[in-house]
Amino acid sequence: MDEIIGVMATGDPKFFSLLSELAELHSKKAQSYGLHNAEDQGFIDDPLANARYASPDFGVEPWIYALIRANEKMRRLQAYILTDDQAEENVRDSFLDLASQALIGLIMWEEAMEEDSIAAELLSELDDEDDD
Repeated sequence: MDEIIGVMATGDPKFFSLLSELAELHSKKAQSYGLHNAEDQGFIDDPLANARYASPDFGVEPWIYALIRANEKMRRLQAYILTDDQAEENVRDSFLDLASQALIGLIMWEEAMEEDSIAAELLSELDDEDDD
């Protein structure tokens, strides 16, 4: 936490204010969506359940699902640029949702890379055992 405070001293205050707002938004949405799919599937207390467990319904990895959701937010912003018919708060919400989906996608991608690394390590150990 001290590292974050040190960074905040040199960064843009508005940026850090938005990060705080984004954290609050994530907490609220996690309460609404985080356990939504999880309880039906036996997974409890997963704030990213919506991204994690909805993705197989679409045949994609969770991090790709988050990118698809982020692209929806981009489409909203593109529509605003082209038509200028969205309310300003919708544009603001779209920016915040886009940032949130990007972070969720990063979390899901890092988890996938970690799982791939663990799987590769296990396969390597099995190959070593077969060589003996």
